[in-house]
Amino acid sequence: MQHQIIDYNSVAATWLTNFGERLTFKDTQGSADCFLPNGWLRDLLIFTWDRRSLHGQDKITNHLSQYLKAVEFSNFELEDDPHLKPELAHLSVVSSGFKFTTPHIVGRGYFSLVQVDPNAGLWKALFVNMSAEHIKGHEEMGEDHTAYQGTNGTWPNVQNMRKREIETNPSVLVIGGGQTGLNIAARFKQMEIQTLVIEKNARIGDNWRNRYPSLFLHTIRSHHGMLYQPFPKNWPLYTPRDKLADWIEHYAVSQDLVVWTKSTIIPFPTYDQVQKKWTVAINRDGEGIIVRPTHIVVAIGTIGAPYIPPIPGLDLFSGHFVHSADFKGGKAYTGKNVAVIGAGNSAADICVDLFADGAETITMIQKSSTCVIFGETVKKDLFRLWPENVPTEVSDFKVNCMPYGLLKTLTASQEGEAFHKEIQMHKELKEVGFSANLGPYGTGHFPLILGRLGGYWLDYGCAKLITEKKVLVKSGVEIDHITKDSLVFKDGSVLEADAIVACTGFKTIHDSLRSILPPEVVEKVGNIWGLDEETELQGAYKPLGIPGSLMVISVT
Repeated sequence: MQHQIIDYNSVAATWLTNFGERLTFKDTQGSADCFLPNGWLRDLLIFTWDRRSLHGQDKITNHLSQYLKAVEFSNFELEDDPHLKPELAHLSVVSSGFKFTTPHIVGRGYFSLVQVDPNAGLWKALFVNMSAEHIKGHEEMGEDHTAYQGTNGTWPNVQNMRKREIETNPSVLVIGGGQTGLNIAARFKQMEIQTLVIEKNARIGDNWRNRYPSLFLHTIRSHHGMLYQPFPKNWPLYTPRDKLADWIEHYAVSQDLVVWTKSTIIPFPTYDQVQKKWTVAINRDGEGIIVRPTHIVVAIGTIGAPYIPPIPGLDLFSGHFVHSADFKGGKAYTGKNVAVIGAGNSAADICVDLFADGAETITMIQKSSTCVIFGETVKKDLFRLWPENVPTEVSDFKVNCMPYGLLKTLTASQEGEAFHKEIQMHKELKEVGFSANLGPYGTGHFPLILGRLGGYWLDYGCAKLITEKKVLVKSGVEIDHITKDSLVFKDGSVLEADAIVACTGFKTIHDSLRSILPPEVVEKVGNIWGLDEETELQGAYKPLGIPGSLMVISVT
């Protein structure tokens, strides 16, 4: 059977012309008719200052009925970026980026179309993403052409003048100097928004330096690059802890960001409803300083303080006990019998580390089944989604255009197909007592990232150590209590241990928020992370419930 030849450029252009006209003329029903009955509209700051995912024509129609009349659309056109031009994504799916404007926004979108009537040449949208690329009047300025203008044109003079102005009168205060906080500050700098970043650690990057030394990112370099400043071509495929720490420290310098280290909020900031400004007291390395920004951005990560379960007798243990957040490497455990409580990513990495440094025995204590996926399997997907020859920000845009709900549906329909190697590995793990799974509905670890930030590990050697019994397993039996030199389980079995490493996760970020934000703000935060009823991330990149405050979170 001969496949139909599809002119995907013409298909994309025809559909976008129709969709753009329907929106421009505020034709609610006509706009909704451009979608499949089970299609998706992902609205990122276009119809409202929020993130919404609408599934099905009825919900799309209701959304447009409520908000379309207030938005003046114009200038719809297909993308000219070579990585976003129309393409035949599948035998019967045409995808493309597009551009549009409103009176206040320069927008960018992406759609995937499915042919519903070959005879009539009718195509409808499986999904459409519409997002804000720029706020008019605050477009990115590009190259810095002002550095040497004027009589004080030496770079130190220009830099010091800018720094003084930002420190004296910041428009935005970013709390947290990790990748997310620095990326936001760099983008705001390009938008000529004066931004001050505060970081509690002594140096930018210490949030990575303070973790276990064998840590490396489990995503490829093209996935976790920084805005405006990609990694060198000879950068390691998987970034080690210390290189990442040094890179983001260098990033703050090369992007000319104003960062105060050794700086924390003195509780609590107050907001003046009349002046529309915050008053924030900051402890900067022992010195109290007041700043009055218009906005506060909280970028302190996704998790709170280390969580240690209340195990009876833990205080009686005479050996070395440490949470994974404070684990400094395996050398201190050479020749020791080590119990590792937990079976997630950190536990797997730490078991490999302990083995490499000669621990006498290593026993992983698994409470419930774990999703275990080979790192090589994930690498193939990452290279497909974040190709080396495509800027990270373009790949980020394309990947994040698809509604998470649709992504879950599509991956569930391919249950187990991508994980044939894992099936054999899981069988071998089961033979030695470890319980492994392929994630919800056989879709891998990604839904677990979106849902709970845990319950999985990407395997870079731990599974083999377990199947070869170089790392032992105690699975499905809870710890009853701990003695001075052992762990006693509810089935009566005993595990002698010289040291315990608790890979037991972290508390919610709400505890951290309570130390820096007023109680009335924290009360309005709600859930952070996990998907809401529209399959958008809860609490991420959303206002904190009071003017001039925003919560941002990310996972590297």
